[in-house]
Amino acid sequence: MSLLVILLQPAGRRLLCALLALGAAGSCATTRPTEAAPVTLQSIPEIEVKVSGASIETDLVPVVFAGRLLYEAPDGTSKPIRNVSVRRQDRGREPYPVKLAIDSMGSFSQRISLLVCRGNSPGEPQTEWPQRAVFIFRARGCAEKRLEVGLDYQPADIRLDCAGRNE
Repeated sequence: MSLLVILLQPAGRRLLCALLALGAAGSCATTRPTEAAPVTLQSIPEIEVKVSGASIETDLVPVVFAGRLLYEAPDGTSKPIRNVSVRRQDRGREPYPVKLAIDSMGSFSQRISLLVCRGNSPGEPQTEWPQRAVFIFRARGCAEKRLEVGLDYQPADIRLDCAGRNE
């Protein structure tokens, strides 16, 4: 009878947290050699997880995602961009649309949540693995802009390269 044992040492906790994050995000991709038989829950007779007092928890932490979307006009002045499509990509997921209310000055402010994994092990300091999100901005006549947002994000001007924009 096969027995799969996962020990939650620091590297094992990070792996388990990454797997939990992928599961929470709703997608998980695996690759396997074409000769290998598929692995299913039914093909594993027993799974045992030994934690030795260690634990992992996940939280969604609120972050204010705010800024101002701008581009440089041909005359050298900064102009707001209002008509922008925004997508969010979390680790292990395909990008998905996000609605941002962008005002006439190109400003927006929205509360978002980021996944944070925390590991505790007896006799060791708590470790934390905050996940980051990538926001993808697209506007007519502009190059795509990607912005990584983490727990340390501070509101800022977000400048798009819009060499082909005529507004």
